Amino acid sequence: MFTQTSAFASLQALSKHPIDLTEPNNLTSERISRYVVKGLGFHLLYGTERINDEVMHALLQLAEESQALAKMRAMQSGEVMNKIEGFESENRSVLHTAMRDVFETRETTPSAKKASDQALKELDKLKHFLEKIDGNYTDLIQIGIGGSDLGPRALCVALEAFHKPNRKIHFISNVDPDDDTAVLKQINPKTTLVVVVSKSGTTLETLTNEEFVRERFKEAHVDPKNHFIAVTGEKSPMDDPSRYLASFYIWDFVGGRYSATSMVGAVMLGFALGFDALMEILRGAHEMDVHARETQPSKKSTSSFCPIGDLES
Repeated sequence: MFTQTSAFASLQALSKHPIDLTEPNNLTSERISRYVVKGLGFHLLYGTERINDEVMHALLQLAEESQALAKMRAMQSGEVMNKIEGFESENRSVLHTAMRDVFETRETTPSAKKASDQALKELDKLKHFLEKIDGNYTDLIQIGIGGSDLGPRALCVALEAFHKPNRKIHFISNVDPDDDTAVLKQINPKTTLVVVVSKSGTTLETLTNEEFVRERFKEAHVDPKNHFIAVTGEKSPMDDPSRYLASFYIWDFVGGRYSATSMVGAVMLGFALGFDALMEILRGAHEMDVHARETQPSKKSTSSFCPIGDLES
């Protein structure tokens, strides 16, 4: 077990006497320059953390003893990771990485490739959908909760400077009519898309907010069928073409808090930034996935885009 490794014992002992960064001459420019990791254009400076060479050695030892890199590779290849040995629990793969594994360095194991093929199919649907609606809508409201809201919202805010002209994004997650009303005051229903996100299609908070917004659209004499988009599991109660302009799918192997690069975030990002920019985000996430499973973290990974529709590349 994790707590039974020798590295864990070493870290416990070291934690009793951490470096005091308030002491004179401890937080120096030399220290800041020394404790830094670089990769894929990012610089992670961790010199202001309470670590020293002994702690770093023990942490690297812990990664080795716990087989962190091997488990990262196993996760990305589609092995079952969500399980508790000796207890009844779900047994699922964890393949949010497959949602951006659409480049030439794709995983080749059957389960991982099947997942990335599914992701490519949804991206192809999204590409054509965005082309079809281009010029017809100015705003998008995303209705979700938890991971269906926080990840996409963070990406939206972080990349706001790159939004296309006349594209505004809004989020509704709190089950509070005042929140819904505040958002609805900012939009024209006739030029607004509403993305409703629920993997099961039964999330109470999300469905409550959806119905509230639907009623406001009807009161404005706007048919929700021409404005609402479902992001849900295939064949869920929300996978209903009579109620939604389009449906995009997500799967059990993509957990909510890790779902931002699936259709949970992709529909919104594709609308806000454009499809090409969305693919660049996925490219960066994929390259970081490859980087994370390398034995030499400083090694830069490269990949090339696999054209949409060419699932055998």
